[in-house]
Amino acid sequence: YIKNYLKPTDNWDVLDEEKSNIYKITEEKIIKTEYETNHIGEIVPYHGEETMPISETAEKWLSQIIALAQENNIRLCFFVAPFTANEQESMKLKYAQNIAEVNNIPFLNFINLKDELALDPAKDFIDAMHTNYFGAEKVTSYMGDFLWLNYDLENHYGDEKYALWDEDLNVRNHEWNIYLLQS
Repeated sequence: YIKNYLKPTDNWDVLDEEKSNIYKITEEKIIKTEYETNHIGEIVPYHGEETMPISETAEKWLSQIIALAQENNIRLCFFVAPFTANEQESMKLKYAQNIAEVNNIPFLNFINLKDELALDPAKDFIDAMHTNYFGAEKVTSYMGDFLWLNYDLENHYGDEKYALWDEDLNVRNHEWNIYLLQS
């Protein structure tokens, strides 16, 4: 998730013991917020060529990730989740996209794919930075199709080693049914 690397301050530096467990939220809260909708304003794709450098630290980490992947014959794919980016953020993303292109790394910018995915700012977002269940379904479906078509992935559905994935799918389906019953 490249956006964290583009911020002037690195979020990981400010986490302390108290804040470090970001998963301490109740199931009720997850179910509630996952299906909430808030109109977030417009998502404006950036089609300019002008870039703005990312921070030195971010570029260093990005270069190290790319180098490590290349050393281990791992094909990367960078993506930008949809959010209401301002022009500066968009120019930094364009800078990161250029780094990806130089290294033959696919770069999926879901801000620029918003029309193709029919992302609706009034129905598919919890807030300006996060999709809700409906938006996430559109983004992950597109990303899953892209990865399936462009990467050598194995299907592990029903594989004992991946039983937890199947269990997670059942939990998600159960949560969806609860939401439908409450709507």
